Amino acid sequence: MPRERKGITPRKSQTKEVRKFFVIAAEGEATEKIYFEALQVWLKTNWQANSQNPIVKIEFLERTAKDKSKSSAAEVITQLDNYKKQYAIEEQDELWLVLDRDRQNFKLKNLSEIVQLCKQKSYELAITNPCFEFWLLLHLADYKNYDEKDLLENKPKTTNSKRFLETALTKLLGNYNKSNYDAKKCLATIDLAINQAQALDLQANETWHENRIGTRLHILVGNILK
Repeated sequence: MPRERKGITPRKSQTKEVRKFFVIAAEGEATEKIYFEALQVWLKTNWQANSQNPIVKIEFLERTAKDKSKSSAAEVITQLDNYKKQYAIEEQDELWLVLDRDRQNFKLKNLSEIVQLCKQKSYELAITNPCFEFWLLLHLADYKNYDEKDLLENKPKTTNSKRFLETALTKLLGNYNKSNYDAKKCLATIDLAINQAQALDLQANETWHENRIGTRLHILVGNILK
């Protein structure tokens, strides 16, 4: 019995296209959604030029008003649980949890519990230290041009200013807001982001980088681009 997916055109038996789903749940409400929706559009444009690529569908799970009042990672994992119950998951599909390491959000014990929970449920985990904006920055500039302490702490320079990475992105993009920015400008140099993130990812057995900047988003995006 074929699986049923919202908004997906059924496979045509005469084609050899392989559909792979990347189901993404994130604690952030807008920043990640903007990026992955733009990535889906970018993929469609590129596949028109290369028919050998399989069709990939990115499902970004949006939280309801009720969900937004419960922003813990455990609640976001529940989104993946509910999706898995509602839709058929095939072997090639990947379910991902995208989180920020921001020390204000998680204690080490909580993060370790999340890692174990994801392993038990066979969910992939992409943690960025300090936050998703660092992944965006990697698309646009050499991270070595910035002081690593400033990046890691991500504090405002003045009382009324934006946090460090938001300020940096505003300068690079011309305008930046968590719920309104031009992700297409980032995707134009997506290889730069992947290469820089890989260079920072020194130990493959680490799920996150505790005392240094880093991200595992290059694995998720790299898998989407395969």
